[in-house]
Amino acid sequence: MAKTLKGLVITEVDQIIHETKTLKEAAAKIGVAYQTLLQFRSENMKEFKKLKAQREQGLIVDEVQVVKTKPVEKNKGASTIPVNDVIDKAEHQKIVNDLKNKLEELQKEHNKSNEDVNKLNAERNDLLNQIRQHIEKAEKKDEELQLKELQIKDRERDIKSLKHSYDRLEKKSADALKMNDRFLTSKYEKELNQHKRTIEVSAEANKNLKQSLEEANKVIKEYQDKETKLVTSYEKQLEEKQNTIQKLETDFITLEKSYEALMSKTDSISNVKWEKGPRLTFDIDRNKLIQSQLLSEIESKELAIQNINPPSHYAPNGLGTDVIGFLESQFSYEAYKGFIIGNIIKYATRTGRKDEEINELKKIVDYADRMISFLERDNKVADAR
Repeated sequence: MAKTLKGLVITEVDQIIHETKTLKEAAAKIGVAYQTLLQFRSENMKEFKKLKAQREQGLIVDEVQVVKTKPVEKNKGASTIPVNDVIDKAEHQKIVNDLKNKLEELQKEHNKSNEDVNKLNAERNDLLNQIRQHIEKAEKKDEELQLKELQIKDRERDIKSLKHSYDRLEKKSADALKMNDRFLTSKYEKELNQHKRTIEVSAEANKNLKQSLEEANKVIKEYQDKETKLVTSYEKQLEEKQNTIQKLETDFITLEKSYEALMSKTDSISNVKWEKGPRLTFDIDRNKLIQSQLLSEIESKELAIQNINPPSHYAPNGLGTDVIGFLESQFSYEAYKGFIIGNIIKYATRTGRKDEEINELKKIVDYADRMISFLERDNKVADAR
């Protein structure tokens, strides 16, 4: 950073700038270009501001140009009169006193001026300290701004790098999504077909179960109607028998009374004493009578209840599906095991009926064989039998 301009130091350049009206005139007076003066002033701005502050505080006094005059030539022949002879002493003393008074006043003003100058110097120093602090803050702010600019540039580079990485990842993600879509579409289509097949098989099984249930309800209704008719018929027969019994009891009482009347008289011919015989009684259990007659009627007509829901109804019929086999492939081990055991328990609770006991036991054996085959095939147990 240059400290001189065209051989002039900073104070001399500042003095020329102060004396001229514009910087262009000052540049012309110094003999440099206008831009050169601006650059020199900018590089040494602190010193120029310091000189300006000192000038405003009165610390720099502009020199007054001295006007040179020619000496007065003495006229030849003129008389030379001494001053002391011309000026009166009293007047001279008065002038001296006036000068002393003015000197004292000037001294007072000078002292006062010195106090003002000291005060101004103190204020100037405070201002200079404040200026230095502001300059330091400004320099610190400038350094912070430069650091911020560097950080911003680093951030911009990071953002650019991240954007590039994001573009790559976005492309990879898009490719992965396409592959995943194709994979999931294929997977879900397979699962959908399996679910459709499951629904079809379930519908077929439900249809078979519904038909079996309808047939069972039909058979049950038929035998309920027959039972109602038989009960009504036997109740009517029982009523007729009870009426017959009542009539016989009435006739018996009449005969008994006649017998007693007859026995009260003496038989002169045979002279035989007749004894009263035992009274006939009819003790009939109405419910037992109906039950015995109903079972007799069923056995006589060989009314056996048809086989309802046999184990073979799950077997494939023609092109149908083995429902239990399908459930075995769809259920877990525990679910399928529970399904088989549940059916075994269901048919076991139905045993005890004379007409269906053999069929129920056959169903139990069928489900037990299926469970044994399932366990042996999947090595669930070492020896199921």
